[in-house]
Amino acid sequence: MPTATPTPRYRLIIRDEDPYYKQFVEVEGITVKAAAHVDPAALQAAAHIMDVMLDGREDIAECMANAGAGMLIVPKDDPLTGLPDYSHWKGKVDPNAGRSYDEIIRGSGGHPQPGHPDNAATDETHLLWMPPDPEVTAHEYAHSIQNFCFTQEDDAKWDALYDAARRTDPLPKNFAGRYAMLNRHEFWAVLSNVYLGADRVLDPGNRTEIRTLLEAGAPGVWEFLEEIYGVLNTPTPEPGTVFVHYSTEGGETFPWRTYVGGTYEDDKFGYSIDVSPGWVDFPDKRTRPDFAMYLRQGSAYLEISAVPLSNRDSLRSFAEALRDRWLERRSENFLMFEIDSFEERPNEGRESYLITYRSQYSARNCLEDGMALIALSSQYEAKPYVFILTSGTCRDSSSQDMRRQDLLDMLASFR
Repeated sequence: MPTATPTPRYRLIIRDEDPYYKQFVEVEGITVKAAAHVDPAALQAAAHIMDVMLDGREDIAECMANAGAGMLIVPKDDPLTGLPDYSHWKGKVDPNAGRSYDEIIRGSGGHPQPGHPDNAATDETHLLWMPPDPEVTAHEYAHSIQNFCFTQEDDAKWDALYDAARRTDPLPKNFAGRYAMLNRHEFWAVLSNVYLGADRVLDPGNRTEIRTLLEAGAPGVWEFLEEIYGVLNTPTPEPGTVFVHYSTEGGETFPWRTYVGGTYEDDKFGYSIDVSPGWVDFPDKRTRPDFAMYLRQGSAYLEISAVPLSNRDSLRSFAEALRDRWLERRSENFLMFEIDSFEERPNEGRESYLITYRSQYSARNCLEDGMALIALSSQYEAKPYVFILTSGTCRDSSSQDMRRQDLLDMLASFR
């Protein structure tokens, strides 16, 4: 995973007096702290995310500064409970996940109660992606904003909005949608991520769908988010650009980007694909040498892998062998896997094959409608790869048809 090296926007201070925290960055009167072995770029990225989140209602920013509600960085190779502020959770189990805090938790919102940390915590790893992935940081800092600086009026208003949403249950019934409805706190933190374009699971990169669902089933939620964070500005993308950066009313530009659709060209593997609006690329997947791209929107995904094609293989024989391997492995790896069709498809005059299937990995996973395209790119002569475009969407998704059409459009655009 590449280390981010952004131009420092916030002053990094090194101190020796604390036995654990040696690096400090201040933003809006609030401190980001980390151990000496944390990459300084992670502190810079966290500070920028917090700056964006505090560029809304002025009293929130002032309150967070007065409360000293800052951010701690969890080192990428350490557990959350390795931080002195969270050491009291060692050996304890998270009631929501049913597993140890030492094992799974990569972040936490700050808590204003006596004996609990005043600082939220976030994962160094996500902050070092380029651009940084804000999901954990924004989620946990949203918890801090609610815990420390909601007024009594804010609390009463949000409780009423959450109670109304519980009655209508407007969110998609995937894991993220169910998690958001656990309680008023997760409802706030998850929807803060959606509003800020920082959600990778519920509705990544495209706030339109969730906003529509909320306005129909829980009116007032979006307006309350706008009140806290301010109305966001979206710059017009340049022709061919696949993403935009949001900015706040105060002009603070987000350090993360949001896909809005456009043609993506990959020079390494020699292919291009038209990305539908709202689909987010995950650059960490590219640490695998055979992975070219991984896109997700909500419960749907598209992954592209590139495999050298043997000189003795035809594309048909490769596709048939892949289909047969999937069928052989289905009883071992899946609760259910059935192939519905295998057919040759035109792809701008080039040979390609489409496999449609249904699968369910385990009882905890959704029943998925899948499609796989096996194709050569337009530059195959120069770059000898066969491409496997695997995609799927959950059948219980509220927008299954729309996302399936996105997948069909993207598969058809591959060249």
